[in-house]
Amino acid sequence: YWDTLDLDVKSKQTIDSLIVTPNELYIDKCKKTTITVTGLFTDSTKMNLLASNEIHIVVMDSTKARYIGDGTLFGLQTGTTTLKIKFQNDSILIPITVLGSNNQIIADTSLCENGIGNEITLLNSNVNSVYQLKRNGIITGAGIAGNGNNLSLGYQAQQGTYTVESTDTLYGCVINSSNSISLITKSKPIIGLGKDSLLMQGQSITLDAMNPGCSYLWSDGSSSQTLFVDKTGQYW
Repeated sequence: YWDTLDLDVKSKQTIDSLIVTPNELYIDKCKKTTITVTGLFTDSTKMNLLASNEIHIVVMDSTKARYIGDGTLFGLQTGTTTLKIKFQNDSILIPITVLGSNNQIIADTSLCENGIGNEITLLNSNVNSVYQLKRNGIITGAGIAGNGNNLSLGYQAQQGTYTVESTDTLYGCVINSSNSISLITKSKPIIGLGKDSLLMQGQSITLDAMNPGCSYLWSDGSSSQTLFVDKTGQYW
């Protein structure tokens, strides 16, 4: 008895060049970015190499950034480093720049005396991050988990300088907000328009609400500090 077996032996594809997109990386600290790695072979075929067990990807300074697989990198610390990608006998170096915090907070900076306070909002929060509000560098209140959208950090009634510290729950990366908000308490304005007045026909009077820098809303809907009056009526 005998049997036959046909073998078709093909030579291993040989890499000609590596194509990485983008060819220069800018990553925000405590955020992710992605790359694609394409292999151009000597037989002119192209292949996505990220799923290959032959590819080796390493960040030269692991304190600055981390490669976490599937073409994804995570920024750890501001500064520069290099990503080295090797496949077969070809390799390529990609420069990496890790940028500082882009966490920004906004609020109305004028506090009303004995009021409920002003809301402080963080723009564009991250999922997997917890945000901690600080007043004059001291933690105030509990941490709040990010939701991927603008995030309310609550109403604050005490004057001071507010910042935000965020901690990435996956990698422990910690950053402070890129700006600060100073809340200042202002006394309630005292308004006195004077006594009721009697005008002769053709006369006029200008009412002055005083308190420069405040917002105004008169009975006629105008919003200037002063109101010109030349008609009979009740004004406030």
